[in-house]
Amino acid sequence: TLFPYTTLFRSAAFLHGHPQGSSLSLEEVTKIEQLLSMVVVGGGPTSVMFASELTDFIARDVTKMYPQLKEHIAVHLVEWASCTVNTHRPDKALRSYARSRLAKKSGVRIHQSEIDQVTQSSLLLKNGNVLPYGTLLWNAGHKAVPLVESLVGARVGAMVEAMGSRSKWPQR
Repeated sequence: TLFPYTTLFRSAAFLHGHPQGSSLSLEEVTKIEQLLSMVVVGGGPTSVMFASELTDFIARDVTKMYPQLKEHIAVHLVEWASCTVNTHRPDKALRSYARSRLAKKSGVRIHQSEIDQVTQSSLLLKNGNVLPYGTLLWNAGHKAVPLVESLVGARVGAMVEAMGSRSKWPQR
């Protein structure tokens, strides 16, 4: 599932059991915030739009159903595309536009850093920040493996040559 509904319901039930004004221990608050923290990794248009839609869903639906969770839910976008050498990507303008729209929304935090380590419950960034999470969506580093790339290339090359043009893809 894209959203941890069981975590949401458990957290809401737990907080519902604590009347307004009663205090939660620091350990309880930390665990709830970790479980309700969603991290989206990737700086492309798809990742940015997913984080945007997730933020809208939380603001529009979740906080109305479970207002006691509002202060504990967090969405993080970890975007390292701007940290890499390849800054001349064809989707740069689209990514920039989507990111600027996302930055205007409340409830989302944007991190521009490479990732140093991933554990079962947290993400350690190269800049030293640690992002605990309950849900991690990894949408970065998509590339076909060499075998698939060669098969697709050979097929495309054969089709282009069959139409009478010269292909840049090697025949296999």
